[in-house]
Amino acid sequence: MTGIAPYSNPRRGGFHIRPHYAVPRMCGGGGVLDAPQYTEHPKHKGTPMNYNNSEFLASYGLSRQLPDSDRPEIVFSGRSNVGKSSLINKLCNRKKLARVSATPGKTATINFYRVDTAYFVDLPGYGYAKVSNAERERWDDLINSYFEADRAVCLLVQLLDSRHAPSADDVQMLEYLHYHRIPFVAALTKGDKLKKSEMAARKEEFEKICAPYGCQGVVLTSAENGLGMDELRALLEASMTPRDRGLTDGLQRVCLFLRRVQRRG
Repeated sequence: MTGIAPYSNPRRGGFHIRPHYAVPRMCGGGGVLDAPQYTEHPKHKGTPMNYNNSEFLASYGLSRQLPDSDRPEIVFSGRSNVGKSSLINKLCNRKKLARVSATPGKTATINFYRVDTAYFVDLPGYGYAKVSNAERERWDDLINSYFEADRAVCLLVQLLDSRHAPSADDVQMLEYLHYHRIPFVAALTKGDKLKKSEMAARKEEFEKICAPYGCQGVVLTSAENGLGMDELRALLEASMTPRDRGLTDGLQRVCLFLRRVQRRG
């Protein structure tokens, strides 16, 4: 891949994907054909979300512990140490809403956060080799069971390190999302580590990589300086607005609007 250093991970620790399950229901009538539409939360009327109104709810280590899905859910997925916790903190203008650890594989549970009228759902990071087979099997069951349940998933944010080509585990996750038609956008993390002259080309490269998997938008982000946060928030809010023509049309309209704004700037 031109310009991007290959991701080196000689000892893979990805999770195993169960091949068939009941596709999660999608809010806004988007993404999945014939999926039941999510009934808009009474407090969510298409108005901008108040990200400051957020709190940690609970961590769940077993699939049977997962709470009922009673509001829109935004899911965050990515390999260990890609920056999911840091991204959630930056989106919500908080420093310690989600715990940030320098130790890969630290998030071994599904963490739920209430953010205004939605849930942010932080999945365990994949790709970390230094865990037992039994622990990895528990992760497998937990992640698969989440998607097998009848949950109001509006959008999944797939985090990818902007400095490296997607790892084999990242590609496996992209294939998973595509196969099951789960609507997702890609958030490229650690954008502050790139030179300004590299940013546009790097984003374009990832757009080409992610497009065949049905990616509905690529956003270059940084949890350090806030790069891309407004753009990502716009995509999250668009996914939670019920539409007659589905999630894809809504996200495409938002992306087109943002591109026009960038050109004017």
